[in-house]
Amino acid sequence: IYIIKNMQGASTDKTFEALIYSYSAMKACKKERASFVLCRATPNGKEGDPSVCETHANNLLTCYAGMVQSSKSK
Repeated sequence: IYIIKNMQGASTDKTFEALIYSYSAMKACKKERASFVLCRATPNGKEGDPSVCETHANNLLTCYAGMVQSSKSK
């Protein structure tokens, strides 16, 4: 939903590209996403101190950026 809201007014090509990257990341970064989601589901990560999950978020974003970079180089 976040991606779709940010894509309003974007060209069809950019929207399609974002959806493809999103799907690819879902497969490529499955472990990192699961770790982040699990961290955010804990009381500390959810309500207490979200910075507890900063490492997990960083790992997820690094994985996504790497996946996008490798996709663009193909």
